[in-house]
Amino acid sequence: MSQRNITANYFFGIAAALAALFLFPQEGLSWGAWAHQFITRKAVALMPAECRGYFAAQEDSLAAHSVDPDLWRKTNPDEGPNHYINIDLLASFPFAEVPHDESAAVRKFGEAKIRKAGVLPWRIAGVLDSLTLAMRRHDPAAIFRYTVALAHYIEDAHMPLHTISNYNGQLSGNDGIHRRYETGMVETFKIAIAGEVQPDPVERLAEPGDAAFSWILSSMVWADNLLLADTHARTPGKTYRDDADFDDSYYRALFDETRHFTLLQLSRAATAVASGWYKAWQMAGKPELRFENDE
Repeated sequence: MSQRNITANYFFGIAAALAALFLFPQEGLSWGAWAHQFITRKAVALMPAECRGYFAAQEDSLAAHSVDPDLWRKTNPDEGPNHYINIDLLASFPFAEVPHDESAAVRKFGEAKIRKAGVLPWRIAGVLDSLTLAMRRHDPAAIFRYTVALAHYIEDAHMPLHTISNYNGQLSGNDGIHRRYETGMVETFKIAIAGEVQPDPVERLAEPGDAAFSWILSSMVWADNLLLADTHARTPGKTYRDDADFDDSYYRALFDETRHFTLLQLSRAATAVASGWYKAWQMAGKPELRFENDE
């Protein structure tokens, strides 16, 4: 069987989104393309032996398409809120009054406020359910699509700036930090990062919605540290207006100040993705997963 045929229908289905990647390079990519692909590969390596074969055999495709949900944003105006939750728009830390059930959250805050804040934790839970159903139905194209989507959204939940309303430093004089951090810094130091990320083994998740909120809260505690690191990384007295003003010395300083929690969040993300995939497979009844053209 040729692996090129494994997800042929899926590839045709996102042709327009792939074209958008070239029209809008890097714009809106959460964690940056390299980080999404790196985390996804790490997650594949963590899968338990009883179901690892399916994921390992198409690791390259899963990694390559782990950025697809960002491409969907180019053609679907409703996609954006799936990638974040500015949870501080809903409540104050520790956010105990935010219902983990989406219907309850809508009843409490209203649909408009929920959409404005973002729906990432509920999107994660919904996609995990969709992946479970696809596995039960032995639907290879849907399995691939939801495997990719679940990885992407869980990875987004581990990026601190996807959890707060000051997501780009626009409220604190740190304008542009989102891309400088997740793409500029991470990809500048990707060799060092790749050598130091050490994810834990797969965890047995309980309720997916609770897990999603746990990941988000663990991520957002680093947001203020990241904004402060951006301020500290700047040379005193120097004016920063354009991208070119953020030179090698800035990125080195930013990496030094954020190294600990960057490695921690990338490691946690890989474990969480693998745990989400494994949870879906368990809930589906541990089916034998097949490629599209398997007989």
